[in-house]
Parts: sequence; structure tokens; C-alpha cells
Amino acid sequence: MSSRTSFITRGRLSAVVVGAVAAAGITAGTAGAAGAQSLKGNITAGGIKVSFDAKRAAGAKAQSATGTFKAKGSPVAAMGLPEEVGSIELNGPITCLETHGQDASFYYPFDTTSTAGALLGNSGSGMIVSLKKESATRYKMGFTPMLSAFVPMVGCDSSVTPLFVTSGGWQTGK
Repeated sequence: MSSRTSFITRGRLSAVVVGAVAAAGITAGTAGAAGAQSLKGNITAGGIKVSFDAKRAAGAKAQSATGTFKAKGSPVAAMGLPEEVGSIELNGPITCLETHGQDASFYYPFDTTSTAGALLGNSGSGMIVSLKKESATRYKMGFTPMLSAFVPMVGCDSSVTPLFVTSGGWQTGK
């Protein structure tokens, strides 16, 4: 491959990655230090039961968060398909946390205990999980795939929340 072709290929790849991050609603400005933050909850959305517990210290960057995340269920059940067709099980650490009032986002890197085991655990990627309280009775959740290498640059703040929470809730705090 010529150096010109290589440069063009890298440029196209960079444009795709930047576009994907921008389309996900993620902003680099949220990756900086802030006050102490915490998040804890148990919810069901889109056929998936999710529990999470995370915190980060005051003055620490979003990427210094610690905590745990678990999700189990069958997202295809929400479409009327049998649960056996597409059940998932994810669990592991939370490594990034952003809260804004009662809205929150966190990053979960895939590990070898996930549904696809070593495939996802060795992929260098994970999910940003976004939680939004639109009103006192309307909560939403979303998942945005993200390469782990980008989290230190762009943070984990996302507003993509297409799934309605059908039960449970969460609490943010300091």
C-alpha cells in the first residue's frame, strides 16, 4: 500500500470514528474533574434487568470511577421473540461515571464474563449506559458501543436513551 493510500485510509477511518462519537452525543468537555458523584439502581428496560453501583471522588476525573454493572435478559423478548433467541448476560466493572442531576451515564468495558466471553473481553470495547429521567414517571435507558481507548479522550457522557424503563429506578448523589 502506498503512503498516500495509507494516509487516505487513516483519514477516512478517523472521520468515521469522529462522526460516530459525535453522533452518539458524547462530548469531550465532560471528561474533566468535578465534585463527588455516585449512582445506584436496579431497573428493567427492553427485556433486560440491569443493576449498577458506582462512585468517584470529588476532584477526580470521570474515568476514575469504580463500581459494578450487571445486565441480564432478552432484549428480543420486547419484540415478541422467544427469550432463548437473544439472551444476554453482562457483568463487570464501571470505569467512568458522569451524573447531571438525576441523569447519568457510565462506561462498562466488556470482560471475559460477558455473554460472548473472550471475544468481547479481548475486543478493547464496551458500552456506555445512559439513564435519563424525563419526568417523575418517565425514565429511559440506552446503550452506546464505545472502544475503551476513546473513553479517556471523550468521557462517558451520552444522552442516547431509546429504551423505556418499565420498572425500578436509580439514585444519584455525592
